[in-house]
Amino acid sequence: MNARLICATLLIVSMGAIGCGAPQPPMACTEEAFPGWENGDFRLAYCEELDMVCNEGVTLADECPAFLEELEVYFREFLIPELTQRLERFPWEIDLEALADHLFGRLSGGCTRVDILEEVGTCQPVGNEEDACLEDADCREDLVCLEGMCLLPG
Repeated sequence: MNARLICATLLIVSMGAIGCGAPQPPMACTEEAFPGWENGDFRLAYCEELDMVCNEGVTLADECPAFLEELEVYFREFLIPELTQRLERFPWEIDLEALADHLFGRLSGGCTRVDILEEVGTCQPVGNEEDACLEDADCREDLVCLEGMCLLPG
């Protein structure tokens, strides 16, 4: 249930609010076949097209809490006031704050309850010194990935 709620929220926000100041969800990527797909042919390999790398050292689980926090701020500071103003002319009353409380109450902690988020990396700019990494390709050319961080060799 939590996985569906998080996915639905990400989809609604990304489709309905792109370009309107909404936080952009982290871009999922995998270098291997997507976990859980039986045919093994489905890959999320498009980061290079955006001048980024697929960094599986920074997973969706890592990025999820910050995104949900940004999303809640967006809802409360922009979307709710905007919708409240537009809904004033309708004869019924909708408590958007209560709706937001319910939604974000349900989403609270959801990032840790969806296992697949741990298995999928995110598109990231090429790593600078001390950025998280899983392999040398996640780091700038003059750096290497050691113990999960981009560091100077030697």
